[in-house]
Amino acid sequence: MMLAENHLSALLVTGASMLMCLLLLGLWRVSRERFLLLAAVAQALFTAHQLPLFADAASFASWPWRAAFASLFGLYLGLTALVINLLFTPPSRLALRVTKLYLWLIVPTCICLFGFYDSTSFLGRSYAHHRLTANNLIALLVNVGLTFVVVRRFYIMQHQLLQSRMDADFAAERAKLTERQRIMQDIHDTVGSQLVGVLSLIRAGAPHAQLETQTEDALQGLRIAIDAIQPVNGNLAAVLASLRHRLQPRLDAAGLKLIWRVDDLPRVQDLSPQKIQHIQRIVMEAFSNVIQHAKATQVIVSARFIEPDLPALPYMEIMLVDNGIGLLDAEVGTGLGLANMRMRAEVIGARMTIKNHGGLCITLELPYAAAL
Repeated sequence: MMLAENHLSALLVTGASMLMCLLLLGLWRVSRERFLLLAAVAQALFTAHQLPLFADAASFASWPWRAAFASLFGLYLGLTALVINLLFTPPSRLALRVTKLYLWLIVPTCICLFGFYDSTSFLGRSYAHHRLTANNLIALLVNVGLTFVVVRRFYIMQHQLLQSRMDADFAAERAKLTERQRIMQDIHDTVGSQLVGVLSLIRAGAPHAQLETQTEDALQGLRIAIDAIQPVNGNLAAVLASLRHRLQPRLDAAGLKLIWRVDDLPRVQDLSPQKIQHIQRIVMEAFSNVIQHAKATQVIVSARFIEPDLPALPYMEIMLVDNGIGLLDAEVGTGLGLANMRMRAEVIGARMTIKNHGGLCITLELPYAAAL
């Protein structure tokens, strides 16, 4: 009767340990957390340690078998202690070192102990008869309790991860909303003022050609502002190409030849609508200066990625060079348009230089951060 109860309790403990091992392995595959894998391995070792209870006791009477199964139980205890230590925040370094030392020594210790002592005299009776039902039930409670703590820790970590992702998504959406509101305000301030000007010209009876020009400028400003909102996935070349498309009719009307030398640029991290809009405004202002003041016949637009020697950081260079009359040295640092360009460059952390180079050369250097 006692033997039947022992086998029943052993079957219960072994089956429960096997199920807990599979559960912990499944959770580990989801999160890849180290403590889950260690707990699963500990349960697997405990399950293997129980196997002699379901076989002939004489088959495991020799000392190598006894040493092997004692080592399994010792490793189970060590890994369990390691898991418990990892559940603390932060884990104890001293306990971690002691546990690792124990895990290294337990197998050779078991081999030495069972090798020096007679297999029939050490620890008394045969291997399969020294366990009691109460011991198996205690082991079951310990394993179930430990698994409950580990699983609870897993779900807490998953909840925290989900919460952090939700917070990040909410912050990103809020940033996008703020960005759109800011762009809409900019549209109101620029395009709105242009439309008010058109309305004033209509009321004043201005010529049709002037009204058409002012209206076209307002529409162009609106289209470019909308372009800034469109997702570009860090593609600066696409931003410049879109701007070229918008400005080409105006350049053709001014008789200005455009030479386009934009390389295949690497993607840029955090190329936000705000940055795109500032880049657009800087380039538009540069083109406006060429059309209105430079008396040029051609303008060269180039963009390239520059990776200088360390410790200098890589950057994107956008350059506009015309063949016009340039500026006097005293004019380079003056003018509302040039001041606005410098202000916008400073806002996005870029460096802008203006110098005479036959005509006028405007260079914008954008710090480069690789897209994730």
